[in-house]
Amino acid sequence: MSISGYSSGDFLFTEDAYYMFPASSEQERNILHIRELDFNSGKLQDITRIENGQLYVSSDQTNSGICLFLVQIADDKQNSQRLYTLTADKNLGTIYDSAQIGLTAPEFSALSAGEDTIFLLRQTVQAEQLITEIVEMDLNGAIHRTIALPGLEDYSEDDYFADKLYVVDEYIFIKWYDCGERLPCFSAFKIVDGKAKKLETPQNAPCYLLTKELVKDRYLLFSAFPDEMDYSAKIYTSHLYAFDTLDDQFIGISLPLAQKVVFNDMVCNEYGDIVMNIVEETGTRSTTRNRTIRIDFDDLKRLL
Repeated sequence: MSISGYSSGDFLFTEDAYYMFPASSEQERNILHIRELDFNSGKLQDITRIENGQLYVSSDQTNSGICLFLVQIADDKQNSQRLYTLTADKNLGTIYDSAQIGLTAPEFSALSAGEDTIFLLRQTVQAEQLITEIVEMDLNGAIHRTIALPGLEDYSEDDYFADKLYVVDEYIFIKWYDCGERLPCFSAFKIVDGKAKKLETPQNAPCYLLTKELVKDRYLLFSAFPDEMDYSAKIYTSHLYAFDTLDDQFIGISLPLAQKVVFNDMVCNEYGDIVMNIVEETGTRSTTRNRTIRIDFDDLKRLL
C-alpha cells in the first residue's frame, strides 16, 4: 500500500480499518486527508479533506466503536481546532469547533477514548504559566467535568507541550514532547475518590503505551525513552516498562540487545506479545544490523 503526500507517522488501527493522515499540496492549498483502508473491502478512501489541516492528528476509538480525530487548522486568520467522530456506519460528524465557540487558539493537545466518553488533554497558558488538565467530554461534545492534575509545577513553562494522552480505567498517562532537558518526558496519575493523584515515574522515562489492554489483567506495557531522553547516545537503561497496577509501580525491562540500539517500530497485541524492528551497532567498527524480533510476554515476564 502506498500513501500519497507526506505524513507524521501517526495512525489509528482498529478491528476493521486502518486510518492514516497524509497531507498534500493541491493548487497551492495545503490539504490534510483523513484516509481509511477498509479491511473487509480493501477500499482506500478519504473520509474527509481539511484545508490547512495540520499534519499531527490525535486519534482513538471508543469501546463502542466510534473513531475520534482531533485536528488543528492553521490559516492566515487564526489557528483553530475540530473534533470529529466517525460512527460504525461511516457517518462523520463534528462535535467541537474552537472557532465556533469564539476561541482564538486551540486548547487541546491530545485525546484518549473511554467507553462512551472522550478525555482531552487541555493545555492553556494563563499569566505566562502552562496549565495542564483533563477534560471529560461526551460524544455530543458536552463537557462533563475537568480533572486537575497535581504535581506539575515544574512543567508549567509556557513553551512546554505534551503530545500524547492515555487514559486506561482510573489511570492517566501523559507523554511530553517538550519539557526542557532535565524533566522526565512522562507523567502518570491515578484517580482516587474522584481526584487525580500523581504517581512516581522513573527518570529514564516510559514513552508510548503499546496496548490499552491490561496484560494478564495486571500490566500495561510502554516503550521507553533513551537515557536522559538523548536519542543521539542510543543508550537505554530500560528498553521497555511494565506498569504493575497491583502496586502502581513502573518496572524497567532491559532486553538482551546491543548496547547501542535504534527502535524503528514497536507493536504489541492484547496478550503482551511484542514485535519490534531495531537497528543495532555490532562489533568494534560501529557496523550495524537491522532485524525484526518477537518477544512473547511469558519470556518478557521473566525479565521483570
